[in-house]
Amino acid sequence: MYLLFLLAIKDAFKKGIVLEPHGAVGYAAIQKIKKDLGKAVLLETAHPAKFHEELDALGIKYDTPASLEGLDRLNEHYLRINPDFEELKKIIQQNL
Repeated sequence: MYLLFLLAIKDAFKKGIVLEPHGAVGYAAIQKIKKDLGKAVLLETAHPAKFHEELDALGIKYDTPASLEGLDRLNEHYLRINPDFEELKKIIQQNL
């Protein structure tokens, strides 16, 4: 799996797209089945700069926004939800 997302990150970067590892797995899946999909939307879950070690190792150039500086020193917070589109939609609408 590690090699898969590294190859996906490199392939996307050649197309002008900077991905983070989670998005790279989704990107790789879309590339594999895109002929059957037609159009697809890929939603990233994090800013690529959050994964600076992986991107640096691949020689991927990226900008780190000021808002992410020092992020690695903060406590992580996340929300667990059921795999339910309506629940996701409600959470997004409540937090806009």
